Amino acid sequence: MSVLEDKDTIREAMAAYCHALDAGRFADVAGLFAEDGLWTTDYGEARGRAAIEAMLRSVVPLKGEGPQRKHYITNIIIKVDGDSARSVSDYLVVRESGPDLIPVMGGTYKDEWTREGGTWRFRKKELVHDIAGNMALKNNR
Repeated sequence: MSVLEDKDTIREAMAAYCHALDAGRFADVAGLFAEDGLWTTDYGEARGRAAIEAMLRSVVPLKGEGPQRKHYITNIIIKVDGDSARSVSDYLVVRESGPDLIPVMGGTYKDEWTREGGTWRFRKKELVHDIAGNMALKNNR
C-alpha cells in the first residue's frame, strides 16, 4: 500500500468511528481499535476492545435514552511511518436540543495507529476538549 492509500484508509477508519459512535454501535467502535487499544479523555479511559465498548455504553445515550449527537472531523493531518501512524484532527459535536441542534463540543483528536494484519486500527485515541458545553451524556458528563 502506498502512503496515500494508507492515509485514505485511516481517514475512512476515522469516519467509521464517527458513524458507529453516533449510531450507538459501540462494538463496531471498539472493533476499530487494536486489541489493547486505548481510548482516553478528561472524563475517563478504557483499554482493550471490551472495556472501550463497556465505557461507551455507560456514557453515550442510545436513541430514545437522550439527545442524539453527530461528530464531524476536519483539518486532518496524518503521518505514516511503516506499520504505524499518527494523526491529529479537529472535531465538532452537534446534538439535539428540543426542536433545535446545538454545537456542544469542539476539540482535537490525537490518534496513534497500528497496522494489524493489513488493517489500520487505533492504538490510542485521545480526545482533547478544547471547548465544551453540555454533551447530555449519561452520568451528567
